[in-house]
This record gives sequence, structure tokens and C-alpha cells, in this order.
Amino acid sequence: MPPILKAAQKGQASVVECFLKAGTDPNFKGKKWDCALYQATQHSHSEVVKLLLSYQANPNTTNSGGNTALHQAAVLGNLLIAELLIEAGASLRMRNERRQYPMHLSVKESQTQTLKLFLKKDFEALWLKDLNGKQAWEYSKDPLTKEVISKVVNWQERKALVWGRAKGKLLKQLPESIFRLAVEFL
Repeated sequence: MPPILKAAQKGQASVVECFLKAGTDPNFKGKKWDCALYQATQHSHSEVVKLLLSYQANPNTTNSGGNTALHQAAVLGNLLIAELLIEAGASLRMRNERRQYPMHLSVKESQTQTLKLFLKKDFEALWLKDLNGKQAWEYSKDPLTKEVISKVVNWQERKALVWGRAKGKLLKQLPESIFRLAVEFL
């Protein structure tokens, strides 16, 4: 394993920074196409993730399986790293080789904290299909995960009902946040 990837894997931020200051590409990929950002995420080293992102590491870089660091944060349920990656521009709409999105993996692994974050950022991604033709919510096994998804589905149904009754004028002109509040009280 190349030294920068090893240092990222071990959480050695000062070593990673030395490599970056010496001109090492923050998006350098090893033999398995893993990059330092993916290694740091896989081993939950948020300080290394912050450092790499500050050196313009691409949060949407994929490994040989098509996974991004956000896919890995979803699997682990690492909310802090998921937030850092999304803030840096990580896409919730990047698919891996199985056409799974980070939301699919978050649901499959019953990681409700990252699931809630993903739903806040892009709740429409819950309905994207993977290679098996399944939507993320179809992988729900854990009761808490099912509850979170149920609330979103109910919200979507109420929104559709109210939106359909809105007659196109008043409610449709409201900002999304105010519209959400109105729907919740119905």
C-alpha cells in the first residue's frame, strides 16, 4: 500500500499532511483504486478526512467497486464524516457497481443517523433503484429504520395530497420549509 494511503488508514494526520505539502495528489489511488479519503473514512479518521478535503480531495472519487467515501460512511453510520463529505460536495446520487446509492447502504446497514442526514439532504434518493430494481426503503429490516422511512413516506403522501388540492396558487408559491410545516399540521 502506498505510504499516503497507509498513513490515512492509520489516522496519521501529520504524516498525511507532510505528503500533501510535498505535492502528493490528495486523489492518488492505490492498486485497488482506494484513495486516502476512502481509507480515512473506512477507519473513521475524521481529522484526516478534514485535512484531505482542505487539500481539495475529491469527495466523489470512486474505488474499484464504484464506492465513494460517502458510501463507506453510510455503511459505518459515521455521521460526522458523512456531514464533512456532503459539505465538501459529495453526491448522494453516486452509484457503486451494484447501482447502490449511499442511502441504500445506510438503510441496509440500519444506520439511522446517516439515513436521517441523507433524507434531510435529498429525500427523493430514497426512491432511486439499485441493480436489483429495489429502492432503498425496501432494504429496511431494523424497526427504527422502518420508523424513520415510514415518516418520510407519510410526509410524501401528505405533501402529494396537499399539493394536489393546492389549485396551483397559494400553497405552491410557499417556500419548501413553510410548505413542510403546513403539511405536518394537516
